[in-house]
Amino acid sequence: MLRPLLVIICIAIAGFPSLAQMTTEQREHEFKNLVGLYARTYAPYNWKIQSLGVNALDIQSWVSRVRNAKTDVEFFEICSEYVATFQDGHARYVINSSFRADLGMWVDLYDGKVLVEAVDRIRYPSATFPIRIGDEVVSMDGVAVDELIRNLSKYRGFGNPRGTMRIATDGLTHRSQQSYPGAIHLPDTTQVVIRNSAGELNAYTLTWEKAGLPLENVSPTPWPQFNISALKNLQGESSLDEQAFAGKKIDENRTPYELQWSSISTLEKDSLERTIRNEAGEEVKRKSAIGWGQVIPYFNPPAGFQARRITESFLSGTYMSNGYRIGFIRIAHFSPSDPEFESYVFDREIQFMRQATDGLVIDDSRNTGGYGCLSLDYAQRLIPYPFNFIRAHFRPSQQNINSMYATVERAKARGAEDWIIHTYQFLFNDLLDASKNYGAVTGPMPFCVPFYGRDWAPTMENYPITDEEGKVAAYEKPLIVLVDELSASTGDIFPAVIQDAKRGLLVGMRTAGLGGSVLNTRTGIFSEATGYQTQSLLVRDTEAEAPGIPPSKFIENVGVVPDVELDYMKKENLLTNGQPFVEKFTSIIVEEIRKSKEGQ
Repeated sequence: MLRPLLVIICIAIAGFPSLAQMTTEQREHEFKNLVGLYARTYAPYNWKIQSLGVNALDIQSWVSRVRNAKTDVEFFEICSEYVATFQDGHARYVINSSFRADLGMWVDLYDGKVLVEAVDRIRYPSATFPIRIGDEVVSMDGVAVDELIRNLSKYRGFGNPRGTMRIATDGLTHRSQQSYPGAIHLPDTTQVVIRNSAGELNAYTLTWEKAGLPLENVSPTPWPQFNISALKNLQGESSLDEQAFAGKKIDENRTPYELQWSSISTLEKDSLERTIRNEAGEEVKRKSAIGWGQVIPYFNPPAGFQARRITESFLSGTYMSNGYRIGFIRIAHFSPSDPEFESYVFDREIQFMRQATDGLVIDDSRNTGGYGCLSLDYAQRLIPYPFNFIRAHFRPSQQNINSMYATVERAKARGAEDWIIHTYQFLFNDLLDASKNYGAVTGPMPFCVPFYGRDWAPTMENYPITDEEGKVAAYEKPLIVLVDELSASTGDIFPAVIQDAKRGLLVGMRTAGLGGSVLNTRTGIFSEATGYQTQSLLVRDTEAEAPGIPPSKFIENVGVVPDVELDYMKKENLLTNGQPFVEKFTSIIVEEIRKSKEGQ
């Protein structure tokens, strides 16, 4: 009897590969879990309907596609597309895979064309692959790159369409399965047609370097059941059938754990990071775009630049131009391991700049965001008068409500001043009231600090840093702030505060438009995928307008519009490491210094 039973078991196991996918019912359950996540916690839900015409809960066509999906990978792609329609850089559907493929070439959009930024010279020596910086990528495997970018952008929404296209452009030569589920089906080689500086078209066969464990399908998982059908299957009394996996839907809600964090997720940064080797064999790293989130500037510093300090999140230095000493601080992100210490070091640097410079350039471009309240600390050292900070409409959750209730009780138990207790009680009541209304968010609540003063008068004013004598110690001389479409999350917040306070010119391109704080939640028990969503909707003082978006005080999708447009993404900047760009922003700060001195 043992031998026949073993034969039956082997036959059953051999049949598992064809069943090693989620069932149709399981996929639908997973997708509805994902939708439920956004229904419960997604703060910009109504704004997306108003600004983009996208209703996260209008899912009939999506469910139909899910039911018709033939494979788990196809299902993953549908989920990624669904979330990408929100055009929200904080909202992502991420599958549990470590697989990535790299073609060994960096590209980006310059003047609307896909140009080569770097080539891995260990893999592709110049003698046999005479590809140069600035050459144009025309097609890949016979498909025009414009079409490929449009297809890739379906899986990666970003607040600013220009940012979306640049992220998708990076996907031409680098794809992680977390972001592009179908990346595991890339061929071993790809024929790339490139136009060189002489206008000649040349075809090269490049190899995808693949690493990590691909996720082809989810391991077979039975629905919870209370019968012995599975045992009967092994005994040969019935065949395995999808009906055996049928069961009841399980509602699963997770809630936020952090309200003040506004950043490209750590997972996102890791999935975007890649390495290339130059002619000398040295490894050079980047995240999607050169310099994104990196302290060292992506352009050559001005002539005569003298670096002073390099920290975990910023770089500072000075240089001379037209007889003026100009300070330069590049803020790469707002997520150092010790924000309090970083704020202290930034303060010391500002005190130096106050004494030693005539004007200051703050580089917030390609900033990946981070701790929102650190940007408030920086603003207090750059704005020498009272100013308003960002507020936020929060989507209430039971965890938020419980947390704020506990905060009120702790304040009472510790004998806090009445105005503090009053403030926390107000916030608790606002969360509780909003939770009683379908799809509601709170009123504009403080993102970092209470907005009731000691006289219980509502105020959103924040004050500049002062010295021991009570005198203003913030930077008071002219400044400009550099921004671009990859100034994201808190990288959006910081220039918005500067602009609303009329502190200095913003120079560059419209920021990313990632206007909220981010959290992540497991979307299902079968796929083990993760959903990233925006739990708040940031609001500023000044109304702004972006193409195709109604005028609004929201940062989400609108971003921050610069006072002076200056586009780094030009071929001349690529070929000269940003020389025209640096000369232009230097001339702008010089003019601001001149006007300031003439007005004295």
